[in-house]
Amino acid sequence: MIRLSAACARHLLTPDCPALHALGKHISFEMVVGLNGLVWIRAQAGPAQVLHTLLVRNCILNAEFLLLQYNTVGDADITSEATKNATLAAQMEAMVQRLVANSKQLQ
Repeated sequence: MIRLSAACARHLLTPDCPALHALGKHISFEMVVGLNGLVWIRAQAGPAQVLHTLLVRNCILNAEFLLLQYNTVGDADITSEATKNATLAAQMEAMVQRLVANSKQLQ
């Protein structure tokens, strides 16, 4: 179980959350998100369950940092909301791919 900001928890609950879409391409997992910021995670059962659970946890914590970073960027830096969302999605996809590649080396 991890604790996130309420803003990040709300973002994870949106249907188009880029972090969860990127994670779902690589790992099967279950997650429960509370509006109070508490998040419960469980990866698919198997020999690498603990590793995958930690991978999902790290991705979500990194996603919170990226969300904070992009929410504090001024309008002069990123002009439109669509550009901001596309940039955030690309950053999260790259982050997930790096973490998945690193976890495969550990197995």
